[in-house]
Amino acid sequence: MLEGLQLAWDHSCRRVWLEGDSSSAIHLIKEGCQSHHSLAPLVDKIQMLLRRDWCTFVSRVHREGNSVADMLASLASPSDWDLHVLDSVPPTCWEVMKKDLMGATTPRMIRDVSSGTA
Repeated sequence: MLEGLQLAWDHSCRRVWLEGDSSSAIHLIKEGCQSHHSLAPLVDKIQMLLRRDWCTFVSRVHREGNSVADMLASLASPSDWDLHVLDSVPPTCWEVMKKDLMGATTPRMIRDVSSGTA
């Protein structure tokens, strides 16, 4: 998220919507954390970027609603942590991207923990 925000800033994007499928990460970014938290330096950097003179919105999205990002993540090597900037949509993501653009929805399985059924 930090590198994505920095990249957006460096490319003069001044209206950015940051979405993530981790409710914990989104909570930390929105609410902050105590200085002794292991992620405090990273959260502080992200919050500092968000306070710049631009319009940003941070929200959580369910994994099912983040299918293009999920597909891109699945293409990466587990040992490759370098930032890759793509100039175009990889061919393997086109179908997922088209469905997303058309507003197709993906059903979400919700488990009822009180009864143990789905």
